[in-house]
Amino acid sequence: SRAVRYFVDLAASGALADGAMDLYSAEGISKVLYLTAGDGMVCGECGEAEEGNPWDESEVPRPPRHGKCRCVLIPAS
Repeated sequence: SRAVRYFVDLAASGALADGAMDLYSAEGISKVLYLTAGDGMVCGECGEAEEGNPWDESEVPRPPRHGKCRCVLIPAS
């Protein structure tokens, strides 16, 4: 059903963000960028998180911030 897909997507996106942050931490990366899809569907909450770049790895808001969130975290260079 649509509800099941919604919650599975939220869980998978959260696990992806957690795994990425674990990898970045293990590699000594302390600054990350919060990236949105950069289109007209980006919500204000995610847009504000992107405007806060770069983030300390301990303070970055973790995607997904909401259902159907398409944001990701990447290492800051």
